[in-house]
Amino acid sequence: MRIFYCSQPVSMRRSFDGLAALVAEYIHQNPKSGYLFVFFGRSGKMMKVLRWEGDVFSLWSKRLERGRFQIPQTRSGHIELNYNELSKYLSDMNFNTYRILKKKTKKYS
Repeated sequence: MRIFYCSQPVSMRRSFDGLAALVAEYIHQNPKSGYLFVFFGRSGKMMKVLRWEGDVFSLWSKRLERGRFQIPQTRSGHIELNYNELSKYLSDMNFNTYRILKKKTKKYS
């Protein structure tokens, strides 16, 4: 199975139809192909995975309580992942192994 992700951050308010439209616009694939399509939110704290399963879309999501996903950038706007790379995002994050960016906080006097 092929796995693509959109390197452009997207609004996590989008659901099935909105993400399917982004598959065609940014990833240049058919959203009903049966491939997995991964999207990351603008804040970097949330991701969604969209897949067509014959007659229905399935949608999975994951939100980090701390840190952010690090999203590699490309010129073409999308990247094809392998199963192991996707597993890193979907499994419980090991903060010693994966690089998680910490959000800067303002200190008030």
